[in-house]
Amino acid sequence: MPCLQRSSPGGTTGIGRATAELLHARGYQVAVTGQNPESVSRARSELPGDVLVVRSDGRVLSDTEALMSAVSARSDRWTCSSSTPGSSVRHRLPR
Repeated sequence: MPCLQRSSPGGTTGIGRATAELLHARGYQVAVTGQNPESVSRARSELPGDVLVVRSDGRVLSDTEALMSAVSARSDRWTCSSSTPGSSVRHRLPR
């Protein structure tokens, strides 16, 4: 069952990573994001190979678009999303 675990910041460390590991252990397809290149690299080497790890800043629209492209390439159906509380960004969409 695909599950997008998106935690900005911190999907590659701490509670976000622990949540991703738990969901993966329960059979979910998981993707995590992080901003710190070192923690992203560490997560790529330490998490199971089928966990998608993407360097992404949720405040940057182009990063979010790249994340969605990477996720969509893995699966056309994601059933849940998790995000760090207190993180929100406004983007003006073209008309």
